[in-house]
Amino acid sequence: MSKSLELHRKSTLINIHDHMFSESDFEDMAEGGFTAKFCHLAVDEKVFDTPAFFLDDDRTVRLLKALDHIFTLQEKSNGRIRFVNCAEDIRAAKREGGLALVLGSEGGGFLKGHVELLRVFYRLGLRFLVLTWAYPNELAMSQQEYLDGPGLTPAGRDVVLEMSRLGMILDLDHISRRAIDECFELYDKPMIYSHSNPRYDNRACFLDQGQMRKLADNRGIVGIHFCSHMIHDKYSGVFEKRALLSELVDSIDLAIEFGGEDCVALGCDFMPRTPYYFKFSTCEWVSFVEGIDNIRHMPLLTEAMVKRGYSDARIMKILGGNALRVIEEVLG
Repeated sequence: MSKSLELHRKSTLINIHDHMFSESDFEDMAEGGFTAKFCHLAVDEKVFDTPAFFLDDDRTVRLLKALDHIFTLQEKSNGRIRFVNCAEDIRAAKREGGLALVLGSEGGGFLKGHVELLRVFYRLGLRFLVLTWAYPNELAMSQQEYLDGPGLTPAGRDVVLEMSRLGMILDLDHISRRAIDECFELYDKPMIYSHSNPRYDNRACFLDQGQMRKLADNRGIVGIHFCSHMIHDKYSGVFEKRALLSELVDSIDLAIEFGGEDCVALGCDFMPRTPYYFKFSTCEWVSFVEGIDNIRHMPLLTEAMVKRGYSDARIMKILGGNALRVIEEVLG
């Protein structure tokens, strides 16, 4: 067995941003060596049309149906799949060769501005939340107003405070800069950007050096995004070209330079790219890193980090150790 594969198998791999949760997707997850992933069960907008995503106009109904879907898969798994309530659930899954799912949503529109619904969904198993997805909702302004727009709504402030009290992981992706700043004021635990990449400039969905430093001081993490256009601008609008694996590691290098090795994680953002998705997004050019367009191919990244000269300890942090630390600090 090669050194990189041995290290890969020894590590506890965690993907902190993922939209793939069919039975075959879980087989891919196991094949790629992953123990856990954050399941974004719903999105504020009707982006996907698969058996795991639903096109009901009501956002709350969409999430409830997605929960029914994931509960059914868990019940059929004969104990192989477990839902994460604390870090020990992930450690136990690693020991037993099982799969651990952290449940949440990319967008809090399903709450309709009611903090009471947050408590109900917490009781149903939700353990993380992205406040918005791409557009404003009842909780916060979005990336559309990234630099100069308003921040959290009064309902959003209540939700953030309640997430802190309950011990839910707060994901800062997709919200405005002012909303991010307000979250740092209100939330007293490590936070995450589940699928962003570092850049030298200041733009929505990317983190500059100052933001990375602030995140590191918060003991939070950023999940490195695997979409080609998130790795380099030259891949935006280009259908057939994919970012190179070496360029993905360059993004990891930059994140470490900006914030240190303790704040870097994996936020692949694998998604069901169906015809409906492309019709909705008008981004037919969306592609993933060459050779890693599926979670099962993740040993290639470990090999690339070994070749880049990363220490075993650093690689294990990036693959899942940092994410597990945040999960333990927030969920227990």
